[in-house]
Amino acid sequence: MTAQSKAFGKRAILSTSQGVLTAVYYSTPDFIPSKLARGVVKTAITLGVTGLAVLEYRDEKQAAVQRGDLLAQPAAQAPGELIGGPSDRNDEPHPAEGRRDGGGTGSQEGFSDFWLSLTPARRAGLSGLGIAGAIATAAGIAAAERGIYRFSERRAERGVVAAHTKTGLVISGLTTLLALIPPPKDK
Repeated sequence: MTAQSKAFGKRAILSTSQGVLTAVYYSTPDFIPSKLARGVVKTAITLGVTGLAVLEYRDEKQAAVQRGDLLAQPAAQAPGELIGGPSDRNDEPHPAEGRRDGGGTGSQEGFSDFWLSLTPARRAGLSGLGIAGAIATAAGIAAAERGIYRFSERRAERGVVAAHTKTGLVISGLTTLLALIPPPKDK
């Protein structure tokens, strides 16, 4: 069995688990009449899905370290300190020292330098933009959840048996397929 097939097998198990938890999450109104109990169960399911995502991240990080990906290794060395084994690149500084290419110009500028170069008004504006983006994301997720619930409720009112479960199975299938896509590799 190759390393790629092992990775795909692990990814398939994780994505199937996420799909099953998603189906259970969306089908709870069909099986749990109490809103409080549904909230508790959905919170537990959300924690389970988050745990699976953390496991996947940890496994990817360990695999990157085993492959020798220097950017994935912990940055225990100081910037400029030599890392790795014998190589013709041993005189180069640590690759994860927090520097970035300034828009392809070849200049190296740290994020802290960039942030400190901004006026307080621009810093406040960028911070506000980030906060507004987070609030908009949370509001969008809440609106989508409410819309999915109402859609299933309308179907149940029309007499569809297990309306929430059927909707949950469709969303679960999409979740499983999307979770099978591997994350992009760092360059």
